[in-house]
Amino acid sequence: MGKTRNTALAGLVAAFILLLFYASAMNVEAQPALEAQFLYANAWTWTSSTAFSRHTGYAFSFDAQWLFPLRISSGEQQGNRGISLLFAVGAHVQHVSMSPSVWLTDGSRYRAWNALGFGPEAGVGIQLPGLSDGRKQIFALSAGPIANFSNYTSTSLYNAYWSGYLKFSWKAEIDRHWAFDLSLPMEIAGRSDGTSLIAAFGAGLQYVF
Repeated sequence: MGKTRNTALAGLVAAFILLLFYASAMNVEAQPALEAQFLYANAWTWTSSTAFSRHTGYAFSFDAQWLFPLRISSGEQQGNRGISLLFAVGAHVQHVSMSPSVWLTDGSRYRAWNALGFGPEAGVGIQLPGLSDGRKQIFALSAGPIANFSNYTSTSLYNAYWSGYLKFSWKAEIDRHWAFDLSLPMEIAGRSDGTSLIAAFGAGLQYVF
């Protein structure tokens, strides 16, 4: 099992590096960007001995990315009316805090936990004319592996685990550098005492240099 996980991780890292070199080779100007979000989260945890148990909680995330636009339609010469593909590579950091699960039929519940995670990410998107003249909007999909360090809330019990996430997002430019961001991320976490599926809805801001 450990060998399989190591192979999968090596594949993800290799794909990340290849995308980075591909994006760097494109004849475009890279744009660094920072993004911060607050998210409302739901989680479903199951173990070999229990059925699904549902949690609620919240999360904070921070992304530092390089954006590589590739224009495919020039559109009007003014007002950012063209269409572009976007490739993104960077790093993702998050903090997740989940409450105890609902009570199960056997009278037990899965305890609360919080985790700090970080890892590389890569994404692709399409940039379109925005909701108002001169503005842009972006629909994007990003993914990556996350190394997590977790604590059971109000205890001295700690563990570490790997997870993977997939995020769909929509960004609406509100200023030359600022954009409002909505996202729908999903994360699958293979924890030592159970597996958790986390689905969230987030809102935040992005700053493009």
